[in-house]
Amino acid sequence: MFVEGFFQIPVVVRTVANPKLVRLLVDGDQRKVIGFCRKIALMSLSVFVVICGGVLLIIPFMEPFFPNELVTRCYPLLLVLSSGLFIFSLTIPFDQILLQAGHPGRQSLLMMINLMVNVALNLLLIPIFGLFGAAVATAIAFVCSTISVNLAAYKWLGYRRGVLLY
Repeated sequence: MFVEGFFQIPVVVRTVANPKLVRLLVDGDQRKVIGFCRKIALMSLSVFVVICGGVLLIIPFMEPFFPNELVTRCYPLLLVLSSGLFIFSLTIPFDQILLQAGHPGRQSLLMMINLMVNVALNLLLIPIFGLFGAAVATAIAFVCSTISVNLAAYKWLGYRRGVLLY
């Protein structure tokens, strides 16, 4: 539940940024789009770090309020998932850039690829490492999603190094 809450932080940034991003994409000025994407990526990451970091600092003190050492057992999972989401928080605000640029089919393909990476990693790691494997698989999938959004912007939108590495 905490990770889902953490995920919503960059989603809020995306909701606020979407109208301006669409206008910039329609105007077609790649430099402005990239500058805006970098700005909202930094904003998303900053807000994520403050909120997630605060929660991660507070959670260990909540152990007495939960049964059977739940916090102690779950904290490593939360750290792994938060680490992957830390990276993904950079691109969540514009992870629908293909859709916004008028490529809904390619956006769907990108989301399907990201989903398949997550499923494949979970199928590979859960039998070996159990719940910790699921957390690692999902964290890696978050990082892969960050890379795939940038690669998609390069390949399908013509951004020479994607939207983060221009």
